Amino acid sequence: MKKLQQAHCRAESRPSDHAFTLIELLVVIAIIAILAGMLLPALAKAKEQGQRSRCIANVKQILAATHMYTTDYNDYMPYTSWSSDTFNVANWMYMRVATNRPDHTVERGLLWPYHQAKNLYWCPLDKTNTTYFKLRDMKVGSYVMNGAVSGYSTGPRGAYTTYRMAEFQPDCMLYWEPDEKQPSYFDNVASRPDEGVTQRHNTGTVMGMFGGQTEYMKFKTYYIEAGIGGYPGIRPGRFWCNPGSRRGD
Repeated sequence: MKKLQQAHCRAESRPSDHAFTLIELLVVIAIIAILAGMLLPALAKAKEQGQRSRCIANVKQILAATHMYTTDYNDYMPYTSWSSDTFNVANWMYMRVATNRPDHTVERGLLWPYHQAKNLYWCPLDKTNTTYFKLRDMKVGSYVMNGAVSGYSTGPRGAYTTYRMAEFQPDCMLYWEPDEKQPSYFDNVASRPDEGVTQRHNTGTVMGMFGGQTEYMKFKTYYIEAGIGGYPGIRPGRFWCNPGSRRGD
């Protein structure tokens, strides 16, 4: 009996089996840190893909509004905004009104009656708190129209005119996002294909086509077709598609 009592006392004097040592705690913390380091990039990628999906949805709705517009206007496309300093002339996104500040009024844009949603013109990844954004002249949207719609001029049939939708191949590029690090490209909402595209989608950029479909285009494909980084560009092609030019430019 005495031996049993002594064994019982020794058992009670031992540290609890459930206590953690400092080394064990450090190991657990290190494992949690490693797991977090592995998960955070995946979460960031998933968030970026979700925002890209919203951007693609925006472009699809803009394309749908464009098709509704052409149905109402004998297949003619809405004006591109090639003449950026012109007041009181509506383009596809807005109208500049000299007596109003800010003077880019989307409610007077040619597509507004077909959707009436300002957020439609914004990519969710386009940040408005950057130095580049503050230098923009046009601060009402993230997207531009291919200037081929008006022949990279004020118009093929006179000032502020456009070509018909049927004069373009369905897979030609109509809308995209210009390079946000080049504020000069945001003087209006029309662009030449070789003026660059946004880098905010990491590996490529969102494109909207005349036929109404969208494409997430890798940067190299864009460089080759539009003519960036030493590539001559494909002329005529999906970007250089001006109906009034043999080369599409």
